[in-house]
Amino acid sequence: MPVERKVTYLLVPTSAGREALHIITNWRKLTKAITEFKIEFYYRVFKERIEFIMSRITLPAGIASFPALFEPVVGFEGTPPKYNVTILWDRDADMSGLKKAIDEAIAKKWPEGRPNNLKMPLKDGNTKLDKEGNVRPEFEGKKFAKASCNATDVPKIVDAQCQPIIDRSKVYGGAEMRVAVSVFAYDKGGNRGISLYLGNVQVTGEGQPFGNASTPESDFGF
Repeated sequence: MPVERKVTYLLVPTSAGREALHIITNWRKLTKAITEFKIEFYYRVFKERIEFIMSRITLPAGIASFPALFEPVVGFEGTPPKYNVTILWDRDADMSGLKKAIDEAIAKKWPEGRPNNLKMPLKDGNTKLDKEGNVRPEFEGKKFAKASCNATDVPKIVDAQCQPIIDRSKVYGGAEMRVAVSVFAYDKGGNRGISLYLGNVQVTGEGQPFGNASTPESDFGF
Protein backbone atom coordinates (compact mmCIF):
# COMPACT_ATOMS: atom_id res chain seq x y z
CA MET A 1 0.00 0.00 0.00
CA PRO A 2 1.56 3.29 -1.08
CA VAL A 3 2.54 5.70 1.67
CA GLU A 4 1.39 9.31 1.41
CA ARG A 5 4.08 11.84 1.89
CA LYS A 6 3.50 15.46 2.68
CA VAL A 7 6.12 17.72 1.28
CA THR A 8 6.51 21.24 2.66
CA TYR A 9 8.19 23.75 0.41
CA LEU A 10 10.11 26.49 2.15
CA LEU A 11 10.15 29.61 0.03
CA VAL A 12 13.41 31.43 0.54
CA PRO A 13 13.31 34.95 -1.01
CA THR A 14 16.01 35.66 -3.52
CA SER A 15 18.09 38.82 -3.24
CA ALA A 16 15.82 40.56 -5.76
CA GLY A 17 12.74 39.37 -3.85
CA ARG A 18 14.05 40.70 -0.58
CA GLU A 19 14.80 44.04 -2.19
CA ALA A 20 11.29 44.20 -3.69
CA LEU A 21 9.75 43.36 -0.31
CA HIS A 22 11.87 46.07 1.31
CA ILE A 23 10.73 48.60 -1.28
CA ILE A 24 7.05 47.67 -0.84
CA THR A 25 7.31 47.91 2.95
CA ASN A 26 9.03 51.29 2.77
CA TRP A 27 6.54 52.50 0.19
CA ARG A 28 3.66 51.63 2.49
CA LYS A 29 5.35 53.47 5.34
CA LEU A 30 5.98 56.46 3.10
CA THR A 31 2.38 56.47 1.85
CA LYS A 32 1.11 56.36 5.42
CA ALA A 33 3.45 59.17 6.42
CA ILE A 34 2.35 61.30 3.47
CA THR A 35 -1.31 60.68 4.29
CA GLU A 36 -0.77 61.62 7.93
CA PHE A 37 1.17 64.71 6.86
CA LYS A 38 -1.62 65.79 4.50
CA ILE A 39 -4.22 65.36 7.22
CA GLU A 40 -2.11 67.37 9.65
CA PHE A 41 -1.35 70.01 7.00
CA TYR A 42 -4.96 70.51 5.95
CA TYR A 43 -6.09 70.51 9.57
CA ARG A 44 -3.53 73.21 10.34
CA VAL A 45 -4.57 75.28 7.31
CA PHE A 46 -8.25 74.88 8.16
CA LYS A 47 -7.61 75.82 11.80
CA GLU A 48 -5.61 78.88 10.81
CA ARG A 49 -8.31 79.93 8.34
CA ILE A 50 -11.03 79.64 10.99
CA GLU A 51 -8.94 81.62 13.47
CA PHE A 52 -8.25 84.21 10.77
CA ILE A 53 -11.97 84.62 10.07
CA MET A 54 -12.75 84.79 13.80
CA SER A 55 -10.28 87.68 14.16
CA ARG A 56 -12.36 89.84 11.79
CA ILE A 57 -13.74 93.11 13.12
CA THR A 58 -15.47 96.10 11.55
CA LEU A 59 -13.64 99.38 11.99
CA PRO A 60 -15.53 102.58 12.85
CA ALA A 61 -16.63 104.76 9.94
CA GLY A 62 -13.85 107.02 8.75
CA ILE A 63 -12.62 108.91 5.70
CA ALA A 64 -11.00 106.94 2.91
CA SER A 65 -7.65 107.88 1.46
CA PHE A 66 -5.83 106.28 -1.49
CA PRO A 67 -8.53 103.64 -2.12
CA ALA A 68 -7.47 100.90 -4.55
CA LEU A 69 -10.55 98.72 -4.30
CA PHE A 70 -11.52 97.98 -7.89
CA GLU A 71 -8.06 97.17 -9.22
CA PRO A 72 -5.09 95.83 -7.22
CA VAL A 73 -1.96 97.96 -7.30
CA VAL A 74 1.71 96.96 -7.17
CA GLY A 75 3.47 97.99 -3.98
CA PHE A 76 7.02 99.13 -3.41
CA GLU A 77 9.94 97.22 -4.93
CA GLY A 78 7.71 95.12 -7.16
CA THR A 79 5.74 93.44 -4.38
CA PRO A 80 2.66 91.48 -5.52
CA PRO A 81 -0.38 93.62 -6.41
CA LYS A 82 -2.92 94.15 -3.65
CA TYR A 83 -6.21 95.87 -2.97
CA ASN A 84 -5.90 98.44 -0.21
CA VAL A 85 -7.37 101.49 1.44
CA THR A 86 -6.29 103.85 4.20
CA ILE A 87 -8.93 105.04 6.68
CA LEU A 88 -8.64 108.26 8.69
CA TRP A 89 -10.38 109.04 11.99
CA ASP A 90 -10.55 111.98 14.33
CA ARG A 91 -7.95 111.78 17.05
CA ASP A 92 -10.61 111.17 19.72
CA ALA A 93 -12.44 108.40 17.79
CA ASP A 94 -13.17 105.25 19.82
CA MET A 95 -10.74 102.58 18.55
CA SER A 96 -11.11 100.24 21.53
CA GLY A 97 -12.35 97.37 19.33
CA LEU A 98 -9.25 97.52 17.14
CA LYS A 99 -6.93 97.88 20.13
CA LYS A 100 -8.50 94.81 21.77
CA ALA A 101 -8.06 92.75 18.58
CA ILE A 102 -4.43 93.90 18.36
CA ASP A 103 -3.76 92.82 21.96
CA GLU A 104 -5.32 89.40 21.27
CA ALA A 105 -3.22 88.91 18.13
CA ILE A 106 -0.04 89.79 20.04
CA ALA A 107 -0.87 87.43 22.93
CA LYS A 108 -1.54 84.59 20.51
CA LYS A 109 1.60 85.11 18.41
CA TRP A 110 3.96 85.77 21.32
CA PRO A 111 2.51 84.06 24.42
CA GLU A 112 5.87 84.40 26.19
CA GLY A 113 5.59 88.18 26.11
CA ARG A 114 5.15 91.15 23.82
CA PRO A 115 8.31 91.89 21.76
CA ASN A 116 9.76 95.36 21.57
CA ASN A 117 9.54 97.59 18.51
CA LEU A 118 6.40 96.07 17.03
CA LYS A 119 5.04 97.82 13.94
CA MET A 120 1.45 98.78 14.69
CA PRO A 121 -1.34 99.45 12.18
CA LEU A 122 -2.87 102.48 13.95
CA LYS A 123 -0.66 105.50 13.31
CA ASP A 124 -0.47 109.21 14.03
CA GLY A 125 -1.61 111.26 11.02
CA ASN A 126 0.98 113.93 11.75
CA THR A 127 3.66 111.43 10.68
CA LYS A 128 2.23 111.20 7.14
CA LEU A 129 4.40 113.58 5.11
CA ASP A 130 4.39 114.69 1.50
CA LYS A 131 7.44 114.84 -0.78
CA GLU A 132 8.42 118.24 0.67
CA GLY A 133 8.37 116.86 4.21
CA ASN A 134 5.15 118.60 5.21
CA VAL A 135 2.23 116.90 6.94
CA ARG A 136 -0.41 115.97 4.38
CA PRO A 137 -3.42 118.26 5.06
CA GLU A 138 -6.00 115.45 5.14
CA PHE A 139 -3.92 113.51 7.70
CA GLU A 140 -3.13 116.41 10.03
CA GLY A 141 -4.62 115.95 13.49
CA LYS A 142 -5.98 112.50 12.56
CA LYS A 143 -5.09 108.89 13.19
CA PHE A 144 -5.12 106.32 10.43
CA ALA A 145 -4.68 102.68 9.49
CA LYS A 146 -4.12 100.90 6.20
CA ALA A 147 -5.75 97.60 5.26
CA SER A 148 -4.80 95.47 2.26
CA CYS A 149 -5.45 92.03 0.79
CA ASN A 150 -4.13 89.77 -1.95
CA ALA A 151 -5.27 90.25 -5.52
CA THR A 152 -7.10 86.92 -5.32
CA ASP A 153 -9.34 88.15 -2.46
CA VAL A 154 -11.43 90.75 -4.23
CA PRO A 155 -13.20 92.93 -1.62
CA LYS A 156 -16.94 93.39 -1.96
CA ILE A 157 -17.96 97.06 -1.98
CA VAL A 158 -21.48 98.05 -0.92
CA ASP A 159 -23.39 101.24 -0.17
CA ALA A 160 -25.18 102.26 3.03
CA GLN A 161 -28.04 99.86 2.16
CA CYS A 162 -25.58 97.00 1.52
CA GLN A 163 -26.22 97.13 -2.22
CA PRO A 164 -23.22 96.44 -4.48
CA ILE A 165 -21.50 99.54 -5.83
CA ILE A 166 -20.79 99.36 -9.55
CA ASP A 167 -20.10 103.04 -10.19
CA ARG A 168 -16.43 103.54 -9.41
CA SER A 169 -16.89 107.27 -9.01
CA LYS A 170 -18.65 106.55 -5.70
CA VAL A 171 -15.43 105.21 -4.22
CA TYR A 172 -12.82 107.96 -3.81
CA GLY A 173 -10.44 109.57 -1.38
CA GLY A 174 -12.64 111.69 0.87
CA ALA A 175 -15.66 109.36 0.96
CA GLU A 176 -16.86 107.98 4.29
CA MET A 177 -16.35 104.23 4.69
CA ARG A 178 -16.54 101.31 7.08
CA VAL A 179 -14.09 98.47 6.54
CA ALA A 180 -14.06 94.87 7.80
CA VAL A 181 -10.56 93.60 8.56
CA SER A 182 -8.83 90.56 9.99
CA VAL A 183 -6.18 91.47 12.56
CA PHE A 184 -3.05 89.29 12.48
CA ALA A 185 0.51 89.29 13.76
CA TYR A 186 3.55 88.65 11.56
CA ASP A 187 7.21 87.87 12.14
CA LYS A 188 9.20 87.78 8.89
CA GLY A 189 12.81 88.57 8.18
CA GLY A 190 13.27 90.39 11.45
CA ASN A 191 10.15 92.49 10.93
CA ARG A 192 7.49 92.09 13.58
CA GLY A 193 4.15 93.71 13.88
CA ILE A 194 0.40 93.69 13.40
CA SER A 195 -1.37 94.07 10.05
CA LEU A 196 -4.95 94.48 8.89
CA TYR A 197 -6.16 92.16 6.13
CA LEU A 198 -8.83 93.85 4.07
CA GLY A 199 -12.28 92.30 3.90
CA ASN A 200 -15.48 93.95 2.70
CA VAL A 201 -16.03 97.69 2.36
CA GLN A 202 -19.14 99.79 2.95
CA VAL A 203 -19.37 103.34 1.64
CA THR A 204 -21.54 105.09 4.23
CA GLY A 205 -21.44 108.67 3.01
CA GLU A 206 -20.05 111.28 0.66
CA GLY A 207 -17.34 113.77 1.44
CA GLN A 208 -15.10 116.41 -0.07
CA PRO A 209 -12.77 114.59 -2.50
CA PHE A 210 -9.14 114.98 -1.48
CA GLY A 211 -7.13 117.25 -3.71
CA ASN A 212 -10.07 119.45 -4.72
CA ALA A 213 -9.49 122.95 -3.41
CA SER A 214 -12.78 124.24 -4.82
CA THR A 215 -16.14 123.14 -6.16
CA PRO A 216 -17.74 123.89 -9.56
CA GLU A 217 -20.33 126.02 -7.74
CA SER A 218 -17.67 128.25 -6.20
CA ASP A 219 -15.62 128.38 -9.40
CA PHE A 220 -18.51 129.46 -11.64
CA GLY A 221 -20.56 131.54 -9.24
CA PHE A 222 -23.55 129.24 -8.60
